Amino acid sequence: MKNDGAKKIREALLNYIEALKLEFTQGMILPSVNGVQKEPSQSKPKVELQVKLIQAFTHAPAVVEATKGGKFQLLDGNVNGEFLELVSEQRIAMKWRYKAWPTEHYATIKLIFCSKNDGTELHVECKGVPVGEEDQTKSGWQRYYFDGIKQTFGYNVRLF
Repeated sequence: MKNDGAKKIREALLNYIEALKLEFTQGMILPSVNGVQKEPSQSKPKVELQVKLIQAFTHAPAVVEATKGGKFQLLDGNVNGEFLELVSEQRIAMKWRYKAWPTEHYATIKLIFCSKNDGTELHVECKGVPVGEEDQTKSGWQRYYFDGIKQTFGYNVRLF
């Protein structure tokens, strides 16, 4: 299971990254060859797969628009936000909040992916969590994101 699980998560993440690339580049001016502009790919992003993967590890409904400025709603509406930056295979930045936080109060979350010889290291930066909510936020990320991903996709990595 360890080897198969790692292979499956890599395949799922590859599909997710390809979908992010496609969505990120829509509407961009494409390079031309000999004055002829190349037609953009007509394939559609695998949005349904993205949502299913997220729902798989959170065990709850999710809505995700994986584009800069796109909104997301996770954990049955208990978490929502907006993507500020999506750089394939490098980083994701977002405005993120728990439903119970004061109205319109968002933390800024940055997920930074660093390639290593044996995999990928993830650095998480979190700023702007309301005073007194820091421990609950950290334990929520551990439980609903990191533990959920590990349990669902079956890979064995050191998360912290």
